[in-house]
Amino acid sequence: MKGFCHNQGQVCTAGTRLLVEDSIADEFVSMLATRVASLSVGDPQDPSTDLGPLIDERQADRVRGFIDRARKDGARILPASNGAAATQLLPTFVHPVLVVGLAHDHEVFQEEIFGPVLSVITFASAEEAVALANGTTYGLANGVWTRDIRRAMKVAHSLRSGMVWINDVLSSPNALPFGGARGSGYGREKGSEGSTSSPSSR
Repeated sequence: MKGFCHNQGQVCTAGTRLLVEDSIADEFVSMLATRVASLSVGDPQDPSTDLGPLIDERQADRVRGFIDRARKDGARILPASNGAAATQLLPTFVHPVLVVGLAHDHEVFQEEIFGPVLSVITFASAEEAVALANGTTYGLANGVWTRDIRRAMKVAHSLRSGMVWINDVLSSPNALPFGGARGSGYGREKGSEGSTSSPSSR
């Protein structure tokens, strides 16, 4: 949940693509949709609120555009009730949704949405998962979730991104270099690499 709902999904390292193994996909997506439906969207100053507004109405409209186009292209939008609920709030609010059933080349899987939208796609093998994860022009961060640490490390080393979390998301201690690969930029912030990537030697 934290991966795509933290700060309403307005995080450059937000986990907006979810790859789920075929054998558990139906059950996992059902459980996740139930959890998403339970989230409270509203006043960020209310302690019971899980998600507040997006930065402005323009961005909220952009996010809703991704959702509407995905629905038009045949995706299942889960939970279905969140589409109707969004109309009861101010224009800057967008309820979190899962987008299920589209191919990996669809824009919701390829673009940085910057909103509470999680695209779900299934895979049959670790090799396919890596190919799907790498099948984009961007490469800032990935996360690998498994009980098999050897498998996690093997997959992590195959991912073409600047950062890879294992059984975690969004953690970024100061000692850890932060930065992407490919379309997600170059160079590093923080850590020893961050202190040497910008200065000029004399």
